[in-house]
Amino acid sequence: MFKALASVCGVTLSSVVVTALDRCKVLGKETASANYGPILVRVAEYPRLVHLPLHCHTEEYVTFVTSGGYTERTRREARECVQGSVLLHDAGEVHEDAFGNRPTRCVNLFIDPCWRSQIATEDLLGAGFIRASALTCALIHRVENELRAPDDVTPVVLQSVILELGVLLRRELRSGPAWLRDARAFINEHFAARITLRDVGDAVGAHPAQVARAFRAYDHVSVGEQIRRARIEYACQQLRSKRPLAMIAREAGFADQSHFTRTFRRLMGTTPAAYRRSLRMR
Repeated sequence: MFKALASVCGVTLSSVVVTALDRCKVLGKETASANYGPILVRVAEYPRLVHLPLHCHTEEYVTFVTSGGYTERTRREARECVQGSVLLHDAGEVHEDAFGNRPTRCVNLFIDPCWRSQIATEDLLGAGFIRASALTCALIHRVENELRAPDDVTPVVLQSVILELGVLLRRELRSGPAWLRDARAFINEHFAARITLRDVGDAVGAHPAQVARAFRAYDHVSVGEQIRRARIEYACQQLRSKRPLAMIAREAGFADQSHFTRTFRRLMGTTPAAYRRSLRMR
């Protein structure tokens, strides 16, 4: 089946040449499409366990994963694309895709450059990968519903929906991907355990490299530093009590009291004992 897809799109499985696809083509079985002025919509479905070799598109576009999932690899990163993922592709971005055990459906939006500034997506394309909010997912389903039963006002509906999508995506990019909040919550809940970067990624369905970049970009710390922060915040709360320092150190996830003291001094500028005494003087 995939050989037929590859043949139609000008890609061969044995070739390592990157094929550039124009805005009218997407790899996969096209199940719906619409061209309304500056907006071109392509809905594509992919069977399970399909691999799409290296390719790129000649224009920027946005992909919304509405069901199923796959792994997309670019030259910079691997993206775990599940239902609700949004991919904002640069023109010419080279990538390959490996689909999972479930059929996958994607909604692809190609937006004419002259219209991008009007819908607040001028600086979104090329931003990479985010996890959409529930409201964004609902808007994409509205796009799909319009394509299933179009009428004379469908162009107006689509343009209105895409205007709203542009605003929502901009806000989500500024605050970080939706899974970043879940990653922070996971760390705050499990900071005392010996969790790894992969543990955090697995908990929120993101690749470890994505997790590391997101914490650097939005929180300006590494994941390890975020874990230390959570441990120290817990310790600061517990230092209000009369509990032994060794017990607090152990519950916060430190190897021993000495490790706790060194880390506390580095982050707080004082020792745990001195911090406790200052609390009693207030």
